[in-house]
Amino acid sequence: QIRFQEVARPLEEVFDKNLMQATQGETADGPKLEATVQLIAAVNNCFSPSIFLRPLAGRFLKLALQCIARYRVWAEKAIQIFDNVKGENEVGDESLKKKREEEGGMKRSSTSTSLSKDKGEPLKKSTSAQALADVKETRVTLSQVILLHSDLELLLPLLHSCIASHLRITLPDLNHSEPLSAVSEAISSVSSLLPLINDALVRTITASPLKQIKGVLEIPRMYRRTNREPPRKPCPYVVNISTSLATFASSNT
Repeated sequence: QIRFQEVARPLEEVFDKNLMQATQGETADGPKLEATVQLIAAVNNCFSPSIFLRPLAGRFLKLALQCIARYRVWAEKAIQIFDNVKGENEVGDESLKKKREEEGGMKRSSTSTSLSKDKGEPLKKSTSAQALADVKETRVTLSQVILLHSDLELLLPLLHSCIASHLRITLPDLNHSEPLSAVSEAISSVSSLLPLINDALVRTITASPLKQIKGVLEIPRMYRRTNREPPRKPCPYVVNISTSLATFASSNT
């Protein structure tokens, strides 16, 4: 049990410390997120000579698979927060704007005592405002989701080869087909996150350009029954869309 805790504790601490903490001193070819680094370390530690016990081989393999499953839950939560927080912020901003408008229309007290009392009291956050503050504390950024996508593409083939290599070394006399089948199943569940990330990234990246496309509706009005010359340069919405997509591509390559 102590050895199991030695393997799992660092991974859980990373999950609890920060949802998407980037690794310092990251390399171009290695994992970019601390959680990914700790997952690889945890899987390797399950079969480390100083920790692995042959009579408990099944339990150590199960622990390695549990670490992978825990990483999947963590990554899925990060994707959900990234995908949902924008909509929640928009709802919160609309509610806050409406509340301010309502407060602006209310009559204020004209007594100096009330004014002095109000000035002396600190403003209290509403329950909804506090909830929004909590959401912002666990916000997942676009760059972090891109790093997660990069890590998953690196992790999927690495985990299978890593565990297969450990099994050949630690259990050379056993049939590995059944354990590797369980490993493939666990890795497959992690790979199912890639389409979710792709969809979330597409929705985020195209949100601003889709708003700009409304400029198409203005074209007939601009040239209907007028003597304007044919356009010789792109409309502003075309420039804005191209610029936003080019900026994203240049900053994430």
